[in-house]
Amino acid sequence: MENADFLLTVAEIAIAIVAFATIILVFRQSTGRELTPLQVLATRSIVELGLAITIFALLPIVLLNAGVTGAGLWRVSNGALGTFLVSFWAAYAERRRRATKPGDPPRGFTFYTVVIGGFLAGVFLLFDALLWARFSAYSFGLFWSLVSASLAFIWSLSVFARSPTSAD
Repeated sequence: MENADFLLTVAEIAIAIVAFATIILVFRQSTGRELTPLQVLATRSIVELGLAITIFALLPIVLLNAGVTGAGLWRVSNGALGTFLVSFWAAYAERRRRATKPGDPPRGFTFYTVVIGGFLAGVFLLFDALLWARFSAYSFGLFWSLVSASLAFIWSLSVFARSPTSAD
């Protein structure tokens, strides 16, 4: 498969994001400060999304080794990733609503871009699975998920790095 290098690179980057997010969490907890529900949600989402990206980056390789080829390979892969993205981002929006308390950062441009963009990327992949079954759509879905995890990671850096005197 000529796209295997891209898929493996995406999987490696996703695992690196999970690892660094975990390191940040450990450093934060070593300061003795409790995590807010929003910080727990951010870390949980980074880990869940990073592991899912890794699994979905490897899925076409596994399917190819199982004998699924051509349009069927991308139909199954796009459908699986699309279903995950639609359900993950719908659940994330509800989780964030429950985890938010007065004083937490309001939902901003990044939140809406990532959540709505991730949900729409999932819908696009579901349509692609039904109509065209292309690798380019799959790579777009993986890339958007990687961008989302990276933005959440960058946000967690700013939140977890607050000084002990700032209100959490």
